[in-house]
Amino acid sequence: MTLRECTGRWFLKKRFFGGYTVIVEVIKHRFDANDGTKDPDLIVWEKATESDLYNIDIMGIQNLEV
Repeated sequence: MTLRECTGRWFLKKRFFGGYTVIVEVIKHRFDANDGTKDPDLIVWEKATESDLYNIDIMGIQNLEV
């Protein structure tokens, strides 16, 4: 089982045919289902999902008034 956690660090990566992709730093926590041990955490850079953009508030979604 793998759990992801965004660190809040991000950057824009330019695409070849124009436009940009948001890349976020993610810490992956892995657990072995058989004996319940925890593997060392991995820190990787991944393409952001929509929930990542909301969680680290890149688009200012959380600051909108209803």
